[in-house]
Amino acid sequence: MLRGEIAAYNAGIALYSVATLRDRMLESSSGTRAEAEVLAVFAAMAAALCAIGIYGMMSFWVAQRTREIGIRIALGAVPAQIFRLAMGRGLRLMFLGVAAGVYCIVCANACLVGNALRSEAL
Repeated sequence: MLRGEIAAYNAGIALYSVATLRDRMLESSSGTRAEAEVLAVFAAMAAALCAIGIYGMMSFWVAQRTREIGIRIALGAVPAQIFRLAMGRGLRLMFLGVAAGVYCIVCANACLVGNALRSEAL
């Protein structure tokens, strides 16, 4: 299609590797897009593993505290208080893990940016 348009304008022009800007942009970003898709798959797997880990941790904690929970209910605790007790502990541990993860990401980013700037200077 593009060759036909150019040939209609001037038949004497030698053409090679004719493509639209859109096609060129798709070609140049195909590697980056593939890397991003692989990274997204690994991120989804990591999120699933985190969810499974949090579920396992919470179920283990509740199993260990079954007697305590029963005594609290017998002494008049409402289910909302028991729920708050269990979720409070889980959320504290989760936020601690998120804070540690963010700290590690910031440190790793600083190292990677530092390495990238050093390699550009060479």
